[in-house]
Amino acid sequence: MKRTMRGIRTVSGFGLIAGSVLVLMLVAGPAAAQDGKYNGQCHKLTRQISRYQDVADMARSRQNQMWLASTAAHIERLRDRRTRLCPQYDRFVEKVRTQEFWRDTYALTIAGAKTAMQYFTFGMY
Repeated sequence: MKRTMRGIRTVSGFGLIAGSVLVLMLVAGPAAAQDGKYNGQCHKLTRQISRYQDVADMARSRQNQMWLASTAAHIERLRDRRTRLCPQYDRFVEKVRTQEFWRDTYALTIAGAKTAMQYFTFGMY
């Protein structure tokens, strides 16, 4: 910093560049560090969701509607929290669901083709 005649300090070009680089590092640091910050919590939330889905199945089998409703609400809260903390899990889940859908569609198509082949060939194939 330079001192002028009136006692007001000015910032030199190098100081301005160094200061802006420092500010950028401070701003970008937490965002970059947050990528893997919640991995343990993401895994824990996924396990909790799985566990409470089993509890919801138990409530459904016992036909307890209040228990089922409260468990479903809790699962929704857990999913919302996991979505906020770990959006990569939701992308993974969507990918798995899409793969399962196409695998089931393929199996259904093959079963239909086999049935059609037996029908049109009068059971020869």
